[in-house]
Amino acid sequence: MKMIFNAFGKKLFGSKYERLLKNLFIAGVYFTGMKSADISLYVAPFIIYFSSFAFTFGIMVTALNSKDALEQHRHMVMMPFSDKSLIFSYISATGLYVLLTRTMMLWALIFSINKLDMKVLICAVLAGGSAVCLCAAVYANKKLRAVSFILIALLIGSIFVLRESFGEMNAFVMMGFFGIVVLLSLLILNGADGYIFYDAAVSRGANAGKRRSHKHNLVWTYLFRYLFSHKNYLVNSAVLLVLAVAIPFVLTDALPDKEITKYFIYIGFAILSVNTPLYILVSCDKDLEKGIRTLPGGGKTFLLPYGAFIFTYICTAYTVFLVSWNIKYSSVDARVITLGVILAVIGTIVATALEYYCPITKWENETDLWHHPRKYIVPVVVLLLGGLLGMVFGI
Repeated sequence: MKMIFNAFGKKLFGSKYERLLKNLFIAGVYFTGMKSADISLYVAPFIIYFSSFAFTFGIMVTALNSKDALEQHRHMVMMPFSDKSLIFSYISATGLYVLLTRTMMLWALIFSINKLDMKVLICAVLAGGSAVCLCAAVYANKKLRAVSFILIALLIGSIFVLRESFGEMNAFVMMGFFGIVVLLSLLILNGADGYIFYDAAVSRGANAGKRRSHKHNLVWTYLFRYLFSHKNYLVNSAVLLVLAVAIPFVLTDALPDKEITKYFIYIGFAILSVNTPLYILVSCDKDLEKGIRTLPGGGKTFLLPYGAFIFTYICTAYTVFLVSWNIKYSSVDARVITLGVILAVIGTIVATALEYYCPITKWENETDLWHHPRKYIVPVVVLLLGGLLGMVFGI
C-alpha cells in the first residue's frame, strides 16, 4: 500500500514532495502577513465548517475528474494490486493533496482574520476530511450512492440546524458528527471495486472525445458540449450562482448599511467574476489551443463567440446577485445596473484576452491549472475599476 501511495503522492506533490512544502510555506506566509495586517472579522463557526466542507468537496470533484487521474490509473491497473490498497492509497493521496495545498489556503485566510480557536480548527479539518471521504464514496460505490447523497444532505443540514445549539460543546458535537460521516464513507469505500475510478474516468474520456470530434460545429455548440462532458465545470458555475444569491444575506451583515452600499456591491461583482472553468476552456485543452491558432485570422474568429459566451454567464451571475441584493436592501437603481453591465464587459474583455494571448501552458495537474494565480486578475480588475466607476456614478 505504501508503494502505491508513493506513486500517487509523487505525481501530485512532486518527486521529492517539494510541491507540498512550497504550498505549506505559501500558506504560512499568507497567514503571517494577514495577521500582521491586524484585520479582524468574526466568522461564525458554522460558516467555517460549511466553507471547509463545500470548498474541499468541490476541489475533490475536480481532482477525481481530471485527465491526470485517468493517466495515473491507466498505469496503476497494469500492475498487480488489491482493491483496498489501490482505492485507499488513491483517495488518501488525493485527499491530502486537496487539503494541504488547496483547503489550507482557505483556512489560512479564515483564521488570519478570525480568532484562532483550536476546537473550531480541528472541527474544520474534520469537515474537510469528511468532504474527501464522502466525495470518494459518491464515485466509488454506485449501489450505495443514494446513501452517500443522504449523508451529504444530513451533514450540510446539521451544520446549519445545530449552529450554536450546544453552546461551548457545539464544536465537540460537530467533531463527533464529522467523525461518524468519515467512518460511514470508509465503509462504503471498503466494498468498492479497484477499477471503479479508472472505469469512470475512461467513460468520461470516451464521451468527451465523441463530443469534441465534430469539428464543424459552431463555437457555442462546442463550448456547451465541452461543458456537458465535464460536469464539474457546470457544478462550479452553478455554485457561483448560488453564491450570488447568498452574498447579500451572509457577507454584508458585518458592516453598517451605508458601508455595505458603498463597498460590498463592488466586492460582490468581483467575487462573481472568479469563474475558473469558463476562463480556462482553452488552456485546459492543449489540442484546442493549438487548433485555434490555425483558424483564419490566427484564431481571432474564436474570440467573439467565446467572449459572448463568457459575457452571457457574467451577466446572468450579476443579475441574480442584484435581484438578491434588491430583495434585502432595495438599493438597486439604474446607476448600479449600468455599473454591472460595464464591469461585465470589462471582465469579459480581460478574461478573453488572457485566454487568447496568455494561455496557461506550463501545468502538470489539472487542479494546478484551476488554481493558477491568473484566476485573480479578472476579479482584481473588476474590483478596482468598480470602485473608480462607483465614485464617478456617485454610488
